[in-house]
Amino acid sequence: MKDTIEEAQKLYNTGKYTECRAMYQRIAEGPFDDRDRGMAASMLVHIYGRGMGIPENGTLSDEWLSKGTALRCPLSLFFLYMQDTDMESREFENFMKKIRNLAKEGSTLAMQELGLIYEMGFHRKKDLKKALSWYEKAGDLGDASSMLQAGWLLDDESSPLYDAHRAYLWFLKGAALGFSGTEYELGYCYWQGRGVDRDEDKALTLFERAADHGNREACGTLWQIYAREGRTDEKGHVHYDKEKAFRYLKMGVERGDQDGIMVLAMCYLMGEGTPKNPEKAFSLYQEAWDQGDAMAGAMMGTMYVNGLLGAENREKGIAYLKESASEGCLDAVRELGSCYLEGKGVLPDEEEGLSLLREAAEEGDGESYTRIGCHYLEEKDAARAYDAFVKAEGLGNGNGEFYLACFYLHGTVVPRNLRRAEELFRRSAEKGVQAAVNMLKENFYRE
Repeated sequence: MKDTIEEAQKLYNTGKYTECRAMYQRIAEGPFDDRDRGMAASMLVHIYGRGMGIPENGTLSDEWLSKGTALRCPLSLFFLYMQDTDMESREFENFMKKIRNLAKEGSTLAMQELGLIYEMGFHRKKDLKKALSWYEKAGDLGDASSMLQAGWLLDDESSPLYDAHRAYLWFLKGAALGFSGTEYELGYCYWQGRGVDRDEDKALTLFERAADHGNREACGTLWQIYAREGRTDEKGHVHYDKEKAFRYLKMGVERGDQDGIMVLAMCYLMGEGTPKNPEKAFSLYQEAWDQGDAMAGAMMGTMYVNGLLGAENREKGIAYLKESASEGCLDAVRELGSCYLEGKGVLPDEEEGLSLLREAAEEGDGESYTRIGCHYLEEKDAARAYDAFVKAEGLGNGNGEFYLACFYLHGTVVPRNLRRAEELFRRSAEKGVQAAVNMLKENFYRE
C-alpha cells in the first residue's frame, strides 16, 4: 500500500489506528511536500491527544503540534488560533477558508474543527446545529472522534438538541471502531439507561474495553464500581472486587491519572486489593507531595510518626506534618495535635496538642473532636468526652458516632437509650467503622 494522506485517512476512518498512525508518521518524517507532512503531523496530534487506539500521550501530541505549526498546516494552527481571542477578523476568515477547503477535500479533522468553532462560538455566534452538522458529516465518513463529539452534543440535557437515543447510536457506531472514548460513553448509556435499556453487564464490558484501550476515565469508573459502589445481586447482596478495582486504579495512574495517585497510595498502605506495601505507598505520596498535594505530606508524616517506616524516623514525620499544616491541611493539624498529646516524635505537650485539635475541629474536622473526646476519656472526664463526641457526631464522623453510641449503650452521662445506641452504631458501621459492626453483632443481632 502506497503512503498517501488519502490511504492513511481510509485506515483512520475504519478504526485501523495502528496502521494509520504508522503511515502518518512515515509521511510526516518522509520525503513529502510540506502540505502532506503538515497534514500528517496534525493527524498525529489528534491521534495521540485523543487516544485513538492507544493511551493518550500529551507529550507526543505536543511534539507533533510543534511540527505541524512549523509547517503552517491549518489543522495544527487551529489549536493555537483557538486560544487567540484577539485575532483579527480578516485573519480568521482566511483561516476559515483554508479549513473549509480541507473539509471539502474530505479531511474529517477539518470538519471536526469547524464543528468546534461553531460549538464554542469562536469568532462566530454559537450555532449548535451547524456544529452538530459538521460532527455528523465527519462521523458519516467514519471518524470516531467526531462521533464522540456528536454524541456529547446530543447527550447534553440542557441543550435544545438533546436526544439521548441519537447520542447512543453515535457512541455505538464509534465503539464498533474500537475508539475508547465512545466505548466509555456507550458504557455509561447502558449503566444509566440513557437512550437505551439499562444493562450493567454490557456497561462493565464496555468500561473494561475502554480501559484496556487506554481510557483513564474508564479506569477510574471501574475502581469506583468495584471498590466502592459494589454490584447488587438478585438477592440484594452487594459484592465488591477489590483486586480488580486495584488493577484498574493502577492502570489509570500509570496512564497519567494524577487524581488517582493518592487513592492508589492508600490501597498500598491499607492492603486494599493488593498486599500491604508501605514503601510503595510512601513513594506515591512523595510523588503527589512533589506535585503540591498538601494531604500527601500529612500522610507521609503520619506514616513516619506511626513507625511504619522505622521508629527512628518519627522526627521526619513531624517536619512533614508541620509543613503540610502550614499549607492549611486539616488532617496534618489533627495528626500533629495527636503527636503532641501522645508524645510521638515530640515531647508531650497537652496544651499544644489540644490547641491544635481544637483548631482543626473548629474548621469542621469531626475526627479532631473524636480525638479530643478520647483524650478526655483517658483523663476520666466523661462529661467533656461526651460533649466532644456529640460535636463529632454532628459533623458526621463515624468514630465519633461509635463512641457516642457507647455512652447511650451503657448510660454514661446520659440515660441509657438502646434505640439511640443502635441508630448510632448503624450509622458508624455504614461509614466502615469495624468496631461498630462488631457491637451491632454482639448487642443488636436479629434473625
